[in-house]
Amino acid sequence: MKHCEKCNELYPDSAQYCPSCGEKLVYRPEKINRRKVISILNSLPGYKKILQDCTFYNYEDKVHFDYVMIHEAGIFVFQLFEEYRILEGNDKMRYWTAENVYKNGESINIERPVVSLEKDHSVLDQLLRRYTFTKSFAFLIFPQDGGLEKVTSAHLDQMLTLPRMGGILVRTINDYGHAYDKTDIDRVYDILSKLIKKQPIPHQEHVAKSRKVKTHSKVRRLLSILFLLATLTIAVVFIIAKHGRPELLPAGMRQESSSTVTTPPPQNNDRWYVIPSTYRSLFDQYTQSELDRAAARIDCRGFQRQDDGSFEISSARTPTHILSAAASSFQENISQLFDSRALPDFTSIRIEDRAQFTIFVIRQELNSTEAKVVEEMYRLGLLYAALENRSPDTFSVVFRGQEGQELSSSTVYDYISR
Repeated sequence: MKHCEKCNELYPDSAQYCPSCGEKLVYRPEKINRRKVISILNSLPGYKKILQDCTFYNYEDKVHFDYVMIHEAGIFVFQLFEEYRILEGNDKMRYWTAENVYKNGESINIERPVVSLEKDHSVLDQLLRRYTFTKSFAFLIFPQDGGLEKVTSAHLDQMLTLPRMGGILVRTINDYGHAYDKTDIDRVYDILSKLIKKQPIPHQEHVAKSRKVKTHSKVRRLLSILFLLATLTIAVVFIIAKHGRPELLPAGMRQESSSTVTTPPPQNNDRWYVIPSTYRSLFDQYTQSELDRAAARIDCRGFQRQDDGSFEISSARTPTHILSAAASSFQENISQLFDSRALPDFTSIRIEDRAQFTIFVIRQELNSTEAKVVEEMYRLGLLYAALENRSPDTFSVVFRGQEGQELSSSTVYDYISR
């Protein structure tokens, strides 16, 4: 391979000059046998397709993977880690000590390799979500003398050497099962092949000099919409879960809106619902005016806090209409939060048969935005359970690490009672 010292990019042996900066390329000997890598991937069980030397663009982000394998178990991406030899590293150190094998063993501090890998993995996941369901795994491939014996980490199964590579990948395939069939694999292969050829597309919200200010404002706006909608959807959920179907409450239980209410007053054809005070902690932080604006946003007329801590809600629309609108809003806002990089500890989120949210995380020490998103998942879980006539306790949120190991799992009851 040829290498540009200025741009730190690799090019085929036939190239003479860097197409980006014009610098003369230098020969960089391979420390990892590429043919052996391909041989191992091809020997894995199951139908698969493999791409090599892939560069993807997601707005202003550019990421490179040396190999991408679309397999029945999911999408597997790989980066070669040849430039450095690890001298010291563990999960408590943000920066590891390494030496640059191409610069006479110069000592340098580098960010934990798996953290850097997962940042690139997250960019690719965000890009793919626009086109297809994603179930993906990311790995680094080290040379035999890459220094892994000097590393103490829970992520060693993401840091491969050729002798260990096949066994770890087979175990991952067996653990995670079947995600794609042949038709899916061919379709995802076509999508990725086209994405490789695309050039950077400026993000209309990121091109201005005030990018950070705009991004933060956007995140706050999304969260406001997301969690105000949640206060209303949970109202419908609990009354359905409690009574099996909506019931009209006696007229004497209805209360007129206060002077601060911004939604229209209830009408005679409205259905009324009650949220027991047991669940007030999920939305008790909102003011009455915020609750009413949320109600109006999804065609409900009122959402009133009662003296005993319960809530009453009125709407002429069907529960299906309200819940469908809220679910669509959740999906859209989650995608935008990923694009805004407001969820740095999440690498992917998926829903399992509407009975479980699975969140793959770099760590479980979540920021405030991520914690609020988790709370919203519990609300949507209750919604799914109610609509399918299941107990709310059948829904759970599961955190998994980058190797797929389960870190924690809890139901909505666990969450409320913490």
